[in-house]
Amino acid sequence: EPVARFLVDHGHHVTGVDTSTTLINLARTRFARHSWIEADMMRFGGDSGAYDGILAWSSLFHLEVERQEKLIRRMAVWLRKGGVALFNTGPVHGVAMGEFEGEELYHASLSQIEYRTVLAESGLTVVNHVSEDASCGGFTVWLVGKM
Repeated sequence: EPVARFLVDHGHHVTGVDTSTTLINLARTRFARHSWIEADMMRFGGDSGAYDGILAWSSLFHLEVERQEKLIRRMAVWLRKGGVALFNTGPVHGVAMGEFEGEELYHASLSQIEYRTVLAESGLTVVNHVSEDASCGGFTVWLVGKM
């Protein structure tokens, strides 16, 4: 909720991947006819060309930049031709520590040029990109497609 609800309500089959047992069990309860996988996104073994869309919201930037590059390349493999991926990042290259519910929270991003390079090398085209989008909490947003 609310993203899975929106996608399900619009007729899409959803496959969700998360390390949280609690969140996966909640999703299984709310959306029983969809696929919910308890796994680390870096270890998820999605099938080549299996997905029309990938949504990685508030997730990539919790990985070191090298792992982000690897995950973007894997996402390109998972997408079908014509598929899209939506994800968010920080606006500039660097590492920052935040806090969530009293716990330290790691954030890292590549520069926008570095993201564009990895995307192009992976066969993904930038469809839309907004840096520090005020309409969604200041995130830098990427919509990319496999053409």
